[in-house]
Amino acid sequence: MESINLDILVKKLKALPIKVPIEVLTLWETSNDAWCLKTIEGSIIYVNKSYYDLITPTSYHKKSALAPFSEIIRDHDSMVMHNGLKVDAVGVLSLNEGKDFKSFFCERMPFYNKLAEISGIISHIGTLKVVTPNFFI
Repeated sequence: MESINLDILVKKLKALPIKVPIEVLTLWETSNDAWCLKTIEGSIIYVNKSYYDLITPTSYHKKSALAPFSEIIRDHDSMVMHNGLKVDAVGVLSLNEGKDFKSFFCERMPFYNKLAEISGIISHIGTLKVVTPNFFI
């Protein structure tokens, strides 16, 4: 397992406008899955490397891998904010300019502060390796 630089984690925590426990940030930083935290207004304030790779275009004239889902992402964020519940989705990402495809799951859920108020939106994206009916139950 790769060692984590505590000083870097602390600097990232201090830069965030939303208080995040160091244990949560450590989980996000060490995960191969994509993690993002947005404010309740929808501004991205944190992404790990995997999420950064998904939202960064591969070249000047290309869109990011998540660009085709931008309207759905906004709708799901709105649902999370209005209902206070997790929203799940599955889909297919086009990677390497359409040469590769990966099935994925996406969870969008509220991030609560110490007063149990929604203070942000967490997005978690991971690769689907096997899909069975139990996944949807």
